[in-house]
This record gives sequence, structure tokens and C-alpha cells, in this order.
Amino acid sequence: MLFNKLTFTDYGVFQGSHTFSFATKPNRPVVLFGGKNGAGKSTILEGIRLCLYGSGALYPPKSKEAYLNYLDERIHENPNLLIQPTFASVELEFQYADTATLHTYQVTRSWERRSGQKLKETLEITKDGNPLDDLVAE
Repeated sequence: MLFNKLTFTDYGVFQGSHTFSFATKPNRPVVLFGGKNGAGKSTILEGIRLCLYGSGALYPPKSKEAYLNYLDERIHENPNLLIQPTFASVELEFQYADTATLHTYQVTRSWERRSGQKLKETLEITKDGNPLDDLVAE
């Protein structure tokens, strides 16, 4: 599995939309992230796990309600914004080979805080641009 790019929208410390490219160069197959404390290095790893595994990314395992609370806490908050975000998403694009054929997958896990309702989580997965409909968010 080779990661192509990761996109956050109002996730954790990342306000707005941020895309990270994992493209490498020949003879340089490693991607490094560096930064000061609180810059988002751990958030990047956490976001990849959350995108791929959903509630299974949390250890120890949490109840459905605790997982939804966790997602709610991951929506970016900025005390300087008059209107706070109510939506967050993590999108990971990667390549994976099965039986000698290379496929491009895109996994998008998003959630929205709706007034008067519980948090709503959505999972979308595409393989070579075609949606995979037979999966559930868990």
C-alpha cells in the first residue's frame, strides 16, 4: 500500500482544508514530517488510523456513544471564529495492488454535528473512481 495524499477538513488543529502529498522521488522513498509541539504531527497519524479503521482505531475500544463524542471533539475549534465549524473529514488516497493490478482507493470519513441531533458519520470509499457501496462505517 502506497499513500498518495491525505486531506483534512476542519480536523483537530487543522482549520479549513489541508492536503499533504506523500509523493516520493526515485531513490528517496521516505516521507518525513517535522514541526514544533502542537503543529499536528500526531494528528496526521491519528487521522490516517481514524480514516481507515473508524472506531477500531481507538484503544481501548470505546462504546458507540464514546466514539461519537471523540469525533465531536476532533472538529476544529477556534475561539477567534464567530461561527464554529460543525463538520470535519479525513480523506486518504492510496494505491494497493491485488493480483498484479494496481488500484487507486480513496477513503473519506466525515462527520457533522447537527443541531438537536447526534453526530452523523459518513464513510465513502472508491476504487479506481467507482464507489464501493457494500461497506459500513464500522
